[in-house]
Amino acid sequence: MTNEQTAEKLFEAYKNSALTENFSEEESVKTSEEAYGIQQIFMQKRVKILGEKISGAKAGATSKAALKALNLTEPFFAPLTDADFFTGDLSFAKCPGLQLVELEIAFKAVNDISVDADADEIIKNTEIALAVEIPTRRTVKPEKINNMIADCGCGGNVYYANNFIPAPDLKALASYSGRVYLDGKVIAQGTSDGVLDNPVNAVIYANKMMNKLYGQFKKGMIIISGSLTPPLQAVKGEYKFEIDNLGTAEFKITD
Repeated sequence: MTNEQTAEKLFEAYKNSALTENFSEEESVKTSEEAYGIQQIFMQKRVKILGEKISGAKAGATSKAALKALNLTEPFFAPLTDADFFTGDLSFAKCPGLQLVELEIAFKAVNDISVDADADEIIKNTEIALAVEIPTRRTVKPEKINNMIADCGCGGNVYYANNFIPAPDLKALASYSGRVYLDGKVIAQGTSDGVLDNPVNAVIYANKMMNKLYGQFKKGMIIISGSLTPPLQAVKGEYKFEIDNLGTAEFKITD
């Protein structure tokens, strides 16, 4: 299977909101370089055929536990389009690939971000808000990491609270605490120093990869920086999310 064929398989599943068969061992993507090449083809199809617009990006596997579990030395990256963001509720009927539930911090660029931006530049040029990602795969079962990167990092279904505040200093960015509730009970909690020691480090990484693969982070784009809480299997129910001193969000996942 060529990279074009792999990208077409994923794109057709995405376009039809359906799940496709998992990749066989022979079809499986062998390297991260190949995976990102397929991801670019997949994203080009979404932009050119469906008219989507790249509106941000995500960094994934940003905890020590996730990096170890996936045998990675750095996170993975994927762009996000305007179609990846949602408000309201979600359902397995419309999004059969709903996979995980992750509480994150979103960074919104209030100015263009330079190619080699450091932590200070990012803090000066971003605002932050509570965000939730429900990673969404295009295959019947979860895939290996390179196949997942090719599948736009299982990106999709990202919510962010529309009450952004100026990004605080490094110490404050590493000090947020958050919780996830399901049907009124706390099911996960965590702190922002679990995201590469500081979420701004995930943004630095995402900025590097964005410029390498898709272009500059522009004013208004959203970067989600990785999960404060251990990733949870997405199930039906009423969810509530909160990050102290940053905000709350609520939505349902139904059949």
